Amino acid sequence: MGSAIAEFIQRRLKKKAKISALCDIDLKKVGTLSRKITPRPLITDIDNLIKKCDLIVEAASAEISGRL
Repeated sequence: MGSAIAEFIQRRLKKKAKISALCDIDLKKVGTLSRKITPRPLITDIDNLIKKCDLIVEAASAEISGRL
């Protein structure tokens, strides 16, 4: 999940949505993001993420999205 999306959920949707888990191939980035979210979400792999969550948001950087 992109940091901007996570921050938006924390600020504007905290009574309606909860970030319960994060998954990323870059463990340093996902760790940094998880520390900004309260309560701190679980850092997990994609299989457990799918099992745990009702809704999954995939976010890609603008650089990558432009290539697609």
